[in-house]
Amino acid sequence: MCFQEHIIVENMEAMLDNKIVGVPSEQAPYISPTPGEIPIIASSAYSPFLVTKNNPEALNKEMLQEVKDCGFNVGMELVTDKILDRILDIIDGTGLKFMPSSSDLHNEKYKQFIDKYKTDSNICAWNFKDEPKFEDLSRIAIQYMKLRSADSSRIFFINLIGAENNDYTGELSYVEYLDLIQINFAPAVWSYDCTTVRDSR
Repeated sequence: MCFQEHIIVENMEAMLDNKIVGVPSEQAPYISPTPGEIPIIASSAYSPFLVTKNNPEALNKEMLQEVKDCGFNVGMELVTDKILDRILDIIDGTGLKFMPSSSDLHNEKYKQFIDKYKTDSNICAWNFKDEPKFEDLSRIAIQYMKLRSADSSRIFFINLIGAENNDYTGELSYVEYLDLIQINFAPAVWSYDCTTVRDSR
C-alpha cells in the first residue's frame, strides 16, 4: 500500500485549511475483525488475570466462557509477547478473536512484532492508540502509516476522546480535532469514549 509522504506541520491553521496536509493517499479500508458477525469488543476482558495477578498461566478456556456468555466475540488488551502468546493459545478454537495493543506498535520493533503475529488468524485487528492527544497526532500518524504498510489485511484501531477536552484537543474545537484525525489517519473506524456524566445538582 502506497502513501504520500507525511508532512509534519508547524502551522496547524494552514493544515486545517487544507493548504498543507499530511494525509494518507487513500481512506483506510474497513476490514471486519469478525467477518459475518458484528464485532462486540470486550476491552480489558482478561485484566484480572494478566495485569493484577500478572499470571497468564492462570487464564484458561473455562474462564473465557463468561466473556462469551456476555455476548463478546473480541477481546482487547495491552499485552506483552508472553501474555499475547498465552491468549492466542487458549482462544484458539473458541470463536473468540483478539485485538492486541503493544508498546512495540509504537517503536522501531513494530515490523518484527507484526511479522511475528500477523499469520495468526486469532488476531483480528490491532489496537493502535487510545485517545490520542492533539500535540501527538503528527508523530503517531507517521507510525500509523508504517503499520498499515506492514499489515494491510487488518485495521489499526484508534479510539478517540469523546468530547472537547483541553488535555486532548488543546485550543481546537472538537470538530477541528476530528478534522485533524481525518487528515492524518483517514481511519477505517471512528470510535469514541462515551463516559456517563452524572448531574450532581
